[in-house]
Amino acid sequence: MLAMHTVEPEEFKSRWREWYPDATPHGWAMREAYPHRWLRIRSLPGSKRLIAWSQLIADALARGSSNDRVRSYLKGFAKDTWQLTQWLTRANRHTRVG
Repeated sequence: MLAMHTVEPEEFKSRWREWYPDATPHGWAMREAYPHRWLRIRSLPGSKRLIAWSQLIADALARGSSNDRVRSYLKGFAKDTWQLTQWLTRANRHTRVG
C-alpha cells in the first residue's frame, strides 16, 4: 500500500515561497522564472504526452499481477494530477500564491 502525505495549503504556500520565491506554481511561471530547472515533458522522444509516459513508468515500477492495484492507482493519480494541473493553469493563469 502506498503512503500518502497530506500537505496543508499554508504549508504548501510556505514551502513554495521558500523554494521558488520568483514564481507561482504554474508551468508557465516556472519556465519563465527558473528555466534551468524546467523540463518540458512534451519534448520527450516520440512526442508522447505526460499521461502516456506516466503509464509506462507505472508499468515499470509496479510489475506483475500482484501489483495491479498499485499500478492502477499510479496511472489514475498521474492522469488526475495532470488534468487538475491543466485546469489550474488555465483557470488561475494570473493568480500568485501567497
